[in-house]
Amino acid sequence: MKHKRDLPALAAPAAGLVLPEQLAQQAADAVRELLAEAAAANTTRSYAAALRYWAGWHQARFGVELTLPVSEAVVIQFLVDHIQRKNKTGLVSELPPAIDQVLVAAGLKAKLGPLKLATVVQRVAVLSTAHKLKRLTNPCELASVRTLLSRARRAAVKRGERPTKKTAITRPELEAMLATCDDSLAGLRDRALLCFGFASGGRRRSEIAAADWRDLRKVGEDGYIYRLEYSKTQQAGVTADSTPDKPILGISAEALTAWLAAAEIREGAIFRRIWKDRVEVRPGFWKFSQNGQ
Repeated sequence: MKHKRDLPALAAPAAGLVLPEQLAQQAADAVRELLAEAAAANTTRSYAAALRYWAGWHQARFGVELTLPVSEAVVIQFLVDHIQRKNKTGLVSELPPAIDQVLVAAGLKAKLGPLKLATVVQRVAVLSTAHKLKRLTNPCELASVRTLLSRARRAAVKRGERPTKKTAITRPELEAMLATCDDSLAGLRDRALLCFGFASGGRRRSEIAAADWRDLRKVGEDGYIYRLEYSKTQQAGVTADSTPDKPILGISAEALTAWLAAAEIREGAIFRRIWKDRVEVRPGFWKFSQNGQ
């Protein structure tokens, strides 16, 4: 009894306590925000385009709006509509020509005809992600869907289809492009941009566009080191086995120095939009460069 008298009285429940179901919704919102922040801009655009296509195709095919979860039958129909197969008449798919025309007219497809298999796979993956985020039964993970995609890949390989990859430029091609760059502000920027991308190991367009002054360090009298903290293959940041420091030396460093001086860049994006003799400081704000009249 003595122990009971010594126990402090329990506090009354606070009026502002968050209910478990409310907390779950807040957590779900936080997860969506974290995922959105971590996703690359290109990935976000790609996912949005894929979901728009699903919605447009579903509306045209079945006459009703797309809602989640999607049934197994709908995913299978999507696959047979878009994956080509060989029969006695050649390569065919089940997408009606009238629906194909509607999708092109709506801007959901660039041209009439079948999608590439890689595009179909990506759109199924996006739909799968949408189901996972909403914790819904995922038809894209069913054996029927996975088997159909697997067999489609094998058939495509047997037909000699290969993924299309862009060939990296070589030095002669770089020199040919540099020869077109004059001493105007745009020419200085383009020369520096080309040299920066080539000298730092072959950067992607998105990496060049995202290059920032704070990651650029001067070394010696004429060189630079650019620290690439984030890339498509390094989305979690610098790791123990990565090489984030990219040297910019020689004529590449000279081109970069000339551009930075002409555009008077001391912070922010290294490569910027130009309008006549004005350089964009930030979206919607411009300043005259040293080359301005």
